[in-house]
Amino acid sequence: MKRGAPAALFGAALALGACAGGGTSLEGWEIIGVIDGDTLRARVASLPSSIAEVHVRVKGIDTPEKGGHASCERERELASRADAFTRAKIKGAQQVALRNFEWDKYGGRVLAEVLVDGQSLAGLLLANGLAQPYFGGTKPNWCFSPERGRRDGRGA
Repeated sequence: MKRGAPAALFGAALALGACAGGGTSLEGWEIIGVIDGDTLRARVASLPSSIAEVHVRVKGIDTPEKGGHASCERERELASRADAFTRAKIKGAQQVALRNFEWDKYGGRVLAEVLVDGQSLAGLLLANGLAQPYFGGTKPNWCFSPERGRRDGRGA
């Protein structure tokens, strides 16, 4: 397969999903996992199996980074809570819908509003203090704790 073929096939699947859902939802996309608090893994039925798995980032928010990507212990702890929250919501959902989708700025993921049983996953994460609004640019600093008056979560 030529280098641009997977992207072209994926673009076609995105377009087909747009047509099937009136331009606002993705039909035939199954959520098969959670990467972290703001990123899901989906399988696209209309794509060949070798490229059918797609990462879907929740539009409009940023959750803390996990593991070695975290800047401090506080961020790791919050990331663990955000991840567990998203996993529980997806696992317990009767329906997960994706809508108002677009390519993310890197082109390798899809940005979408994620609805879990009709509720915005972004809104739920924000309401529980597990996400901050994010629409590009500089990411939020998860290591600043106003109540503790320090930046790195370790007391420095």
